[in-house]
Amino acid sequence: MELNTELVEFFKNIVGIALAIFIALVFAFRLLWPKVERVLLKIALLKTKGKDDKTAFQNAAIERLLLLTLRMEPKEVLMRNYQSNMTVLELKNAAINDIENEFQYNITQQLYVAQPVWDHIVKLKQITVDLLAKFAGHEQVDSYVAEILKTVAEMENNVYVASQQMLKKQLNG
Repeated sequence: MELNTELVEFFKNIVGIALAIFIALVFAFRLLWPKVERVLLKIALLKTKGKDDKTAFQNAAIERLLLLTLRMEPKEVLMRNYQSNMTVLELKNAAINDIENEFQYNITQQLYVAQPVWDHIVKLKQITVDLLAKFAGHEQVDSYVAEILKTVAEMENNVYVASQQMLKKQLNG
C-alpha cells in the first residue's frame, strides 16, 4: 500500500505541475497574443498595400500609354507641329522628333503592362513614323498633310483605335 500512496502522491505532483505549466502558458498567450496579432495584421496590410501600389502603377501606366497613342495620331502630331512657314521636310522632321520624344518620355511604362501591349505600342510608333516619312516627297505642306490624313482615314483596321482598345481591355481585366 505504501507504494500505491507514493504513486498517487507522485501523480498528484505531476498533475499539479502540468496544471501550473498550462495556466502559465495560457497567461503568457493572453499577454503576447495581442502583440503577435498586431504584427500579423501589419504584415497583411503591407502585402495588401504592395498589391494596391502595383495596381496603381499599372493603371497609371495604361493611362499614360493611352495618352501616348492619342498624341501619336498623325492628325494630333501634325497639328502640334505645324507652322505656316514650314516646308514639308521641316514638318516631317518636327513631327517624327515629337513622336520620338513622346515615346522616350513614356518608355518606362513598359514595366507595368503586358508584353504584347508594349509590342503593340512600339509597332504603332513605327507605323506612325513610317507614315510621316512615306509622303515626305510632296512639295506642298497641305498636300502632305492631306495625304497622311487620307491614308489614316482609309485604314481598314485603324491601328490607333486598336491600340486604345487594347489598353482599355488590359485596364478592365
